[in-house]
Amino acid sequence: MNEHEIDSKIRDAFASVTPDIKASVLSDCKQKKGKVIAMSNTSNNENKKRPVWGWIAAAAAALLLIAAAPFAIRGAQGGAKAAAVSVMIDVNPSIEMTVDSDERVIEAIPRNPDGAVLLDGMDLSGSKVNVAVDAVVGSLLRRGYLNELANSVLISVEGADSTLCERLRGELTLDVADLLGNGDFGFAVMSQKLSDDPTVSGIAEDYGITVGKAQLIASLCAADPAYDVSSLAALSINELGLISGRKTLESVETRGTSSDRAYIGREAALAKAFEHAGISSAEAGNIEIEMDIENGVMVYDIEFTAGGTEYDYEIDAVTGEVIKAENEPADTQAETPKPTAAPDDSASAQHIGRKAALRAALAHAGVSESDAYDVDIESDKENGRSVYDVEFKAGGNEYDYVIDAVTGEVLRYETESASGSAPTAKPSSKPNSSSYIGRDAALDKALAHAGLSLSAVSDIEIELEKDDGSAYYDVEFRSGSKEYEYRINAVSGKVISNSSEHAGDHHDHSASLSLIGEDRAWEIALRKAGLSMNKISGKDIELDHENGVYIYELEFRCEGFEYEVKINAATGAVMRFEKELDD
Repeated sequence: MNEHEIDSKIRDAFASVTPDIKASVLSDCKQKKGKVIAMSNTSNNENKKRPVWGWIAAAAAALLLIAAAPFAIRGAQGGAKAAAVSVMIDVNPSIEMTVDSDERVIEAIPRNPDGAVLLDGMDLSGSKVNVAVDAVVGSLLRRGYLNELANSVLISVEGADSTLCERLRGELTLDVADLLGNGDFGFAVMSQKLSDDPTVSGIAEDYGITVGKAQLIASLCAADPAYDVSSLAALSINELGLISGRKTLESVETRGTSSDRAYIGREAALAKAFEHAGISSAEAGNIEIEMDIENGVMVYDIEFTAGGTEYDYEIDAVTGEVIKAENEPADTQAETPKPTAAPDDSASAQHIGRKAALRAALAHAGVSESDAYDVDIESDKENGRSVYDVEFKAGGNEYDYVIDAVTGEVLRYETESASGSAPTAKPSSKPNSSSYIGRDAALDKALAHAGLSLSAVSDIEIELEKDDGSAYYDVEFRSGSKEYEYRINAVSGKVISNSSEHAGDHHDHSASLSLIGEDRAWEIALRKAGLSMNKISGKDIELDHENGVYIYELEFRCEGFEYEVKINAATGAVMRFEKELDD
């Protein structure tokens, strides 16, 4: 039997045991909305209709058994072929497949503990790579790693044959997008061809992530110099997809949209900003919203104008807390007049925002944000197209950019020496300490902003700090059950940022999520272990937060064994299951 005949049998076997598998899979996913789909495998029900995932398991076993036949044949005739391509799949589980020139899997390797859980019981060796990828995606769905709260997959392809890599990348992306495309929770499939970049390899090694995820992070940092690798490395693929937004990443192709269902949503975030600013939606214009990350927290970055004032907010994407609130008089000459008719909110929400426009210009100019000064950004229109006019100075030069307000594309730019016979040097970012407002004045500014009197607060701490040469006062205090933290510009007294939380909260975002609860977590863990509550001892359960996902960590003992189970606290998916002898 030749390989063409074998591949034909694979397709026939798969079709015979899984009639209309895609429709069934997506139907169950829609019904369960990201929850683990219950499976019955008791001996009394063996002759009843199998659940959809039972059919998937049977199909995978049948087709992978047949798919392995060519490898066995080649092994008898002189050994398997050498690896030609590596295919990496990242969600939270991360796996890597080495693939030969016939596009058959040599080995599937887990690249993190969740990857080992995902591949448990699956032998992909010898199967066609597209069949293996479909099997992996099926396992991701079944185990709850792909759900309505996290629907994003990253596919990375690496190899010496660039033509083969590019073709596989395109085919696998389309294949996965087609499999996920009609699900109730949507999908986002990002794909990239990996470059041989030692910087990317260094990121992967330093942070214990795959080269595929490391390259996505490097692409984001290149597109936005304000990002730092350490913050991005802690994010899930879904979160990286969200902050990618409308940024133009040269090496990354994206199909679909990353899920934001774990967050409060753009409309709710905008309402929080309006409430804090004390204005109504009818008063606001030039609204711009984008998702971003600030100090490891996912935020909505919101900008708008109202009553001659420009507002800039950062809203915690999970809790709705106002993390930063800034306002300043609008440039009335440059400000785009608010239309008399109702503004097209859907269109304005598509704009990348002033910060992203500045970052695009700085990245193009090869200038860091800390080196730029005299920055001026204006909204404008050119031939019906919304644009940002971005001007700044750096290194004795003046820069003038026109940035597409929707795509972030650099439409036009000019660079010239700063006016005057001698280039204007960047103002010193280290003003003399005699010009600082002082700790007492900084505290007064913070209390006025919080609407509190000195007699109403306690546990006051004030420290003078410097960041990239800029001086500010870090002011902390407590009032009632809330803790406040402010950053006050040491020269101007302007509130740079502020936050407040209930004492002891430590930003516990889990309360705003719909979690399955400890009782349900125990039920899932014990069912996985095949045990009952009355048989176990040494019980312990904790709610934790890893890579942007809340999880329950459960530990218990039974009959000389120790068990450790990690369960997705939102979906109930078993993310890790370990059983070992109790020492």
